[in-house]
Formats: sequence, C-alpha cells, structure tokens
Amino acid sequence: DIPSSPPDAPSSLDNESRSLGGGAFQVLRSISRGMLGMSSSSPSPEKPQPSSSPPRAITATPPLSHFSSSPIPVNVTKPDLIEASQFLPPPHPDSILSTTLQRSISEPNTATTFLSAPRRSPPTSDTRSRAGTLSIDESLDTTFSSSPSISAPSPIAKDTHHPDVPLPPSPSFSVPPNTPSAIDKENHIVRSKLSDEVLALVSSLQPGCDESTIVKNCRQMLKIFNEHPELPQHFVMQHGVIPIMELLEVSKLRSESIMDGVRSVRALPAVLQVVNKIIEDNLIVQEHLSLVGMIPVMVKIADGIYSSISTWTTASSRYGTLHLEAAKFVNQVCKTSQLTLQMFIAGGGLPLLVKHLTLASDLRRSSDIEKIVGIGIDGILNVFSLQTIRRDDFCHLFVKLGLLPHIVVGFRNFLGNLLEEVGGHSKNPKPSPENQERTSPWVWLEKLGKILTFFAQSDPLVKERMAIENVCLGILNPFISLSLTNELTTNKASFKSFSNLIVVLLQCVRALSVEPKTLKKLDREQAIVTLMPLLEQKQPSFDNKIFDETIQCMYYLCRIDKNRQELAARCGLIQHLKGCILQKKLHLNQFSFPLICDMAYTSAQTREELWRCDGVVFYLSILQHEKWRISALNALTVWLATDMDRVEPVLTLPVNSEILIKCFVECLTSNAGAGEGTFDQICEALLRLSIKSTKLSRILGRNKIFVNHLVNRLQSDSTMSALARMCLLKMLGQIVNKNTYTEHGIFPMLAKFANDETQILISTISKNLMKRVTNVYSPIKRIPTRD
Repeated sequence: DIPSSPPDAPSSLDNESRSLGGGAFQVLRSISRGMLGMSSSSPSPEKPQPSSSPPRAITATPPLSHFSSSPIPVNVTKPDLIEASQFLPPPHPDSILSTTLQRSISEPNTATTFLSAPRRSPPTSDTRSRAGTLSIDESLDTTFSSSPSISAPSPIAKDTHHPDVPLPPSPSFSVPPNTPSAIDKENHIVRSKLSDEVLALVSSLQPGCDESTIVKNCRQMLKIFNEHPELPQHFVMQHGVIPIMELLEVSKLRSESIMDGVRSVRALPAVLQVVNKIIEDNLIVQEHLSLVGMIPVMVKIADGIYSSISTWTTASSRYGTLHLEAAKFVNQVCKTSQLTLQMFIAGGGLPLLVKHLTLASDLRRSSDIEKIVGIGIDGILNVFSLQTIRRDDFCHLFVKLGLLPHIVVGFRNFLGNLLEEVGGHSKNPKPSPENQERTSPWVWLEKLGKILTFFAQSDPLVKERMAIENVCLGILNPFISLSLTNELTTNKASFKSFSNLIVVLLQCVRALSVEPKTLKKLDREQAIVTLMPLLEQKQPSFDNKIFDETIQCMYYLCRIDKNRQELAARCGLIQHLKGCILQKKLHLNQFSFPLICDMAYTSAQTREELWRCDGVVFYLSILQHEKWRISALNALTVWLATDMDRVEPVLTLPVNSEILIKCFVECLTSNAGAGEGTFDQICEALLRLSIKSTKLSRILGRNKIFVNHLVNRLQSDSTMSALARMCLLKMLGQIVNKNTYTEHGIFPMLAKFANDETQILISTISKNLMKRVTNVYSPIKRIPTRD
C-alpha cells in the first residue's frame, strides 16, 4: 500500500513520476496491483484499504538506467510486494524489466500482461527473510536473471527512447527439450530390447537343457554381441550380473560331467565363449563379477577342464577349443586390473597358471597349445608385477607348486619350435598365414628368462631349489650346443636375441653361484664343464657379454674350492684368464687377477697347467699392476717353494730379476706414509723369495742400486713399521757380503739399531747381524790353539 496524500499536495512519488513520465508511474502501480492480486482496471491506489498489521517500510529502487541517471527511492509499506517477486518466472539476464517499462509508456496494459505469466511455488521462510531488505530492481532483476528459457531482446540504447517511438516486440519464451534426442532414444530402446532378448536366452538355459538348445542359444547370444559390441556392458548395467552367474552354473555342471567321463563337450565351449565375450576388455563388468564370486567358480571350472587334458588327442579339436576358451578367461582376468588379478590369486589361480605350463611338453601338437602356454606365462609375469605381496613369497609358492621343471621343458620345446621356424624360413622364405599370426618363439623364450631371473634373485631357499632341480644348467645345455653348431649365430636376425637370452641365463647361474649352499649342487651338475665352451668361441661376431658373464660365473664357482679350481684349470680356464688380462679388459680385473693368482696354491696339477701357459713370466708381468703385486709375489713364492728346479732358473734370468728389482725399488722410493700395509707385504714376499733361492739373493746383493735404496730407506725412514724394518734387516743379512758392508756403511747403522732399547726385536736382529758380520768378515784370522 502507498500512503495517501491530500489531493492538492502532491506526494514525492508523484513529483518523481513527473520527471519520468506518466508511463513509468503506471507501470509501478500495475506491478503493485498484480502482485497483490488486484485488477488492472481498479481505481488509483491513493486511498488504500487500511491493513490489519502494522506496515513494514521497505526501500525499493526500481531500475531506471534507461530513464534517469539516478535511482528514485520509493517507500513501499506492503511487505508482500517483495515476496510476490518470488512467484514471477525468471527472466533473461538482459534488462527485460527496463524493456517492459519502456513499452508500458506507449502500452499501459503491457505490465499486466507480463505479470500474468505462470507463478512459482510459494517461497519458504528462508527466502522471505532474505528478501526483506531488497529493492525492487534487485529482487526483480535477480529473479529474472536466473531463467535460461527467455530469449534476450534487442538492446536499447540508454536515454534514447521516446514515448512516441515504437519499441521492439516483446521477448519470446522458448523452452528447450530436456529429453534425449530421437537418435539416442532409438538406440536406447534397441539396446534395451536386445538386452531383454539376451536375458530371455540366458534364462532358458537351465541345467537340465539338452546340448542342442544350449549351443543354439549361445550362438544367438554371440551373434547379438558381435553385431553390438557395446551391448555386454549395457546388459550388465540393466540386468546385473546374476544372469551371468546362472550361466556359469551351467558351465560348472558341464565341466563336472566332463570330469566324470562324459565325452560330449559341445555345450561347454559355447557357454564359455559367451562368458568370455561378455567380459572381454570390460573392466567394469569383470570387477562386478569378481565381487560377486565369479572368479572362484571359473577357476574351479577351468581346473576341471585341465584335469581332462590326458584325454585330449590330436583329432579332438573340441577339446582344444574347450581348453583355449578356459585360457582366454584366465588371460582376461589376469591382465585387466589388479583387483581381478588379486581375486584370481585368492580364488586358487596360481595352481591353474602352473597347469597352463604343464602343456609345454606338447607344444608341437597344435598352435592352440602354444597359445595356452603363452597365456600361462603372461599370467605368471602379471602375478610377479603385483606390489601388494613380496615377490619372494610368490617364488616360494610357485616352487611348491612344481613350476620350475615345467619352465625347463618350456624352454627346450620353444627352442625346438624356433629351430624349425629358422630352418623352414631358410627353405621357404615366404611364411605361411598361420605362422604370421603366431607369436615368435623368441618372445616366449625372453619371458621365460625373465621369470627365471625372478627366481634366481630370490632368497637362498629358492636358489637352492633351483640348483637341486638343475634349472639353469639344464636350459643352458641346448643353447651352448647351438652356439657350437652355428645354427642361430649365423642368422643376423636371430643372433642378437640368441646372445641376449644366453646372457640372461648366465646371470641366473651367477646369482646361484654367489650362494654358498648351491655350489656343491652346481658342481654335481658339472657347471664348470657346461660353461667352458662359451669361453672357447672364436667367432668374431660372438657377443662379448657372454664371455664376461662366463668369467664371472667361473670366479664365483672356483673362489673357495681347490677341486673346482683344478677342474677349471684342466678345462683350460688359465689360458682364458691370461688372455683376459693381456687384452686389458679392465671391467674383469677383479675376477681374473685373483683367480689366476690362486691357481698357484691349488695343486701340482694346477701348477702344471700354469707352467704350460708360461705362468712364471706371466706372474712377473702382473708386477706392473700395483694393486695385484702382492698376489703375484705370493704366488711366485709358493710356486718356487714347491717346484724349485723349474721356477728358480726362470726367476734368475737377467730380464726377470730386473723386473723384481724394479718392482722393489719402486716400493722403496715411494712415500713412507703411502701404502704402508702394501709395503710391508711386499717386503715379506721378497724376503721369502730371497730365503728360498740363494741364487736370487746373490743376484740381489750384487745389484748396487737395490742395496743402496734398501739401506737409505732403513736410515732415513723413521716412520717405517717394525715389521717392514725387520724384513729389510733380515733381507740385508741374506744378500750382502763383506764388500757390501764396507761400501755402504751398514755396520754403523746396525750399531745404531742395536742400541735402541725401544724396539727389542729390531735391536736383537741388529746385534745378531753384527756378530755374524764380525765372525764371518773379520780381517784378523784366528790361530788354532793346541790342547
């Protein structure tokens, strides 16, 4: 209600309406009447009816952007005015109210027509409380701006209108359809009808149905699924997974009948084909089925199918189809997601994967068997890729299930298929269509090698089991034979894969030989004899990685057992180690140097092999390598002590003695603090050589350079260890004579050491050496006395 005023005194609203024009005031009055349910033809509301409740003043500001530059406050005391704005349909964001106000100037009934639109539902109390302080333009513009169904009118320039100028037509109200398009509707209807048809076919497959009905219905379902690839997921979403579980019950009964000896197997492959088609590459369907217990049921069905493998003859193609369909299901479950794979393992899937590899002995019977074995290999690799359980635990489980012997059989048979393929390719370069679709045997051999690597890197119990069952060496034997016959190494296309596979197998052998518990078992299986041909390859194209891995295997096999060292020496390992050092293969130094130096300690037979390979001169050549000098000198000492007649003449040759002197002089002239432990060991080794060979000691004593450096080191190095000083003093007593003592002034130095009471052992050795010099080299001849 607008408060009335005397007729002769115009109100503020009248004054403001004059500035706007009579049309604007008429619009405001029409809006007020329309919201209060009044008639548009009622008299002017200057004398309103008194309200029963006290009026509530609300300040409203109509949008006057098209009429004036400043808003005009209008005092409205009727609270329902703002609340009535909630019932209006929401307008377009463009200024519909402004356009309507303009039209009302020329057409006074426009506002009444406009307000006759359908009303909204009554507002809630929260809406009323929020609308208490809104202005007219805020409430109406806000309400109109939320409607997406009113098209925007053409914008009108600000302050350019005139009451006599015609305005654009009123905005049109169009409501876009909320339902799907006609094409989507039609497709949805078609899919629903097909899903109902499939459901009817599944429901008709009762356990008591005859085979012809089951096969017929399954073929119809397969035809529908092939024509509509998106239908399986729609079927599961519309009808759930229970129909598929009922279909599996039929499969379960049929598989049990096969285990009982029923020969008819037409129905079961057809049912499995339908199940595989439904779950094929469909993550959602597989996870739904796994959560309701499908995987244990299918594992039991597949286990029953594989139990009948003994009755699978070459002429029975239906059995091949049956096993292949069961394998396809296993492949889908293992490769789709970790959830289905975990469900498969929990449902007893690991024994089923092992049963796949039991067919490896029959790879040549059919290409389907090769596919089934390949599915088992891929499944095992997927199991090892899981991060939820330790890989060693899976290794233990597979070992208990007897997987390792089947891996060996699979390696050999796939290798046989590979030889046939290479031989057939050489005779007929154009492959047959069947061979083009088959997976190359190299792929399966590499995957089997990867599985073996997982076992070889496991804990000692698994490694010991691998050694007992002769897994790695049993696989390497045929590969080594092939490397000798050049059947694969001459083919450039297959040589790289061949060498890579041998390297993987050698790495497995090396991992086993590192474990002490497996060494005896590997020795029992003639590991050294088996690996030796790989070192004897003379082909220029032969991969050097094979030689390197074989040397490492030999090192771990021979490092702590003299019998194996002797066996390796008899097989020719020394010559290969010598060549490895002379060719400066630095990455193999840590294996070749220690092993060849240990050969001198092994046995007379090993030293005989060293002699044939010119071992004494070779040990002297090792002295130029600072890191291995001590090992070479100790080996020479041991060999000299056991075979003086042959070793001493070689050591005392001028060229060889110069090598010894040069090595010792380099050690004497090195810094006192650098390599102190190494210097002590070299002094000990050279002392033993001089003690064992008197001829060598005389040669060293006559060499002035050698004696001069020895004496200078004793006199000048006060930080020398007691062990090194003791060795040098003893060596001095072995090699020097009268002239040497006189020439180098050794006697004063010995007197100094003899008077040093801080080092008792050095003092004692010096005193004894002085007595020996005095008694042996005294210039006064003693006259014998008579009794």
